[in-house]
Amino acid sequence: MIAGLRMRVRARAAVALVALLAIGACGDGPTAPRPMDAAAVARVLPVVQDARARLVAGIVAAPVRARVSDDLQEIELALIRNDARSARFRTRLLRSVLTDYASESGSLDRADAADVTALSLALVETAQLFEIVVDIPAIR
Repeated sequence: MIAGLRMRVRARAAVALVALLAIGACGDGPTAPRPMDAAAVARVLPVVQDARARLVAGIVAAPVRARVSDDLQEIELALIRNDARSARFRTRLLRSVLTDYASESGSLDRADAADVTALSLALVETAQLFEIVVDIPAIR
């Protein structure tokens, strides 16, 4: 009977030790994205604001224009709030939208070619904060 009691005490102690080790290991892991570099944000924020204010209006397709405007606004707000996760997510979305728009239209020899390319350049600046690769659509 005493041997059984000792086994249970040892088993509980082992479980408690494993639980403490697991809690300690979880505490070392990243629980939130690391904050963005304030200097980099200060450099990129005016680029995003300018792109939203001047370049978006030049996009010919209205649905794409609305989507790009919304994404740029969300990126701007995320940068202001220092919300790296949201800014990264919206940057990836915008990259997809611009890439799809450029590829669907075949070549960018339309009226909005310069604006789409300039938006892509603005996106490159933003993407560098998050180490996201952005291909700039080629003008043919």
